[in-house]
Amino acid sequence: MELDIKNPTISSVTRGIEGKIILIHSYENKVGKTKVGTQMPKPLYLRFEQGINAISGCPVMELTSWQDFKKVNKQLCSVKELEENRKLYTTIIIDTLDVAIRWCEQYVCSMQGVTRLNDGKQHCHPCQ
Repeated sequence: MELDIKNPTISSVTRGIEGKIILIHSYENKVGKTKVGTQMPKPLYLRFEQGINAISGCPVMELTSWQDFKKVNKQLCSVKELEENRKLYTTIIIDTLDVAIRWCEQYVCSMQGVTRLNDGKQHCHPCQ
């Protein structure tokens, strides 16, 4: 296809948040990020740390390890149950991302037998 400034594509915004990834971030605590997330359609809260104590009525998965997250993620992404899961949840809240990252790093390091990611094998594929 040839580029033609006289015939550009016209942008459009789809309605709703279905299929979109939204990151709400702040260096400040207690600004309402979790509250906003729980008000989105059909939320599921993945608790990597204490944080939803002041909000009631939201389904919560209380995670204690990266292995817990992997189990929940496997259920959420199951091809066999994907349509059913989408009827249950359309918003996944990860609170907090920095704790999730730390748990993932610890998991990968333990698989490699090292204490720091940089000390692992160069061609490490932890998902295989």
